[in-house]
Amino acid sequence: MAKEIYDSLCDVCKLFGSNHFASKINISDAYIYGDKAHIDIRDGVAIDRDTLTAAEGKKYNFECVSAGTRFKFRMTFDNLEQDQVEIAKLIVDLLKNGEIKVGGKTSAGLGDIQLAEYSVYRVDKDNLIDYLKQETEEKRREQAFKEEW
Repeated sequence: MAKEIYDSLCDVCKLFGSNHFASKINISDAYIYGDKAHIDIRDGVAIDRDTLTAAEGKKYNFECVSAGTRFKFRMTFDNLEQDQVEIAKLIVDLLKNGEIKVGGKTSAGLGDIQLAEYSVYRVDKDNLIDYLKQETEEKRREQAFKEEW
């Protein structure tokens, strides 16, 4: 039954998940990486939905991370079929080219990201143990870095 449901899903649902199947993509929380993190405070104004103008007395401030701040995160693709590998490559290319936005207020110009450094590992039964050892060591380094903050 599961195979029948899976086979009936569109390509996007097979990769990103649906109400029947989990996503094959996992993205960890991103944390600030590097020497400095600058936080900007910006002004915002609520819009009156009836008049489509600024609402009276509804100014607010919000915080955002300044341009140039570096983040580190991990993205994994699990159990991909060959055509899904091509989509994964496309996602990485879009990230490298800065064509994906994240977070809130993207229509106001925020959320531009660009993948600066990345590594790709294909894990299979022949290199699984080595990969897990490496990942454990990297997690220890990441935890030590997080504790410094």
